[in-house]
Amino acid sequence: MSFVERMKQVKMVAEVRLIHRAMMLVPNTHRILDVPCGEGRTTLDLAQRGYAVTGADVSEEMLNLARQAAAASGLTFPVHREDLQKLTFPDGSFDTVICFRLFHKLPTPELRQLIIGELCRVSRHYVLVSYVSAWSYTSLNRTLRVVLGANRPDRWATSL
Repeated sequence: MSFVERMKQVKMVAEVRLIHRAMMLVPNTHRILDVPCGEGRTTLDLAQRGYAVTGADVSEEMLNLARQAAAASGLTFPVHREDLQKLTFPDGSFDTVICFRLFHKLPTPELRQLIIGELCRVSRHYVLVSYVSAWSYTSLNRTLRVVLGANRPDRWATSL
């Protein structure tokens, strides 16, 4: 497994742990919207944990992958093609809305504000959002360590 693949796995595990900790605050009776759901990794995880979850994404290709993941696991959950700037769900349709891996990709604060407004509109209780920042302590520390020569992949010990 390459260094990049290992780092993706580490980040995925950390994200899943974070989601599980956040969901400890959310009763399993809540109706949840996962948007953008992408290929359905989080949507599927929440469905397996007993939540009534709906996935939404702008990409039909991603929605098809989410449907396939659900079918392969023997689960079903609704997925909808949605534009985050104007969701078609009525006000308060969900108890909790989850939005991961998106906000750091949006180009303007105005667009982030518009989308947060839509997420809040369709949620009755909670909106959980992730935001990756190059200026976070973790990102700055990682960059500094690489620049100074620490934690370089070619210097890491590996077992043979």
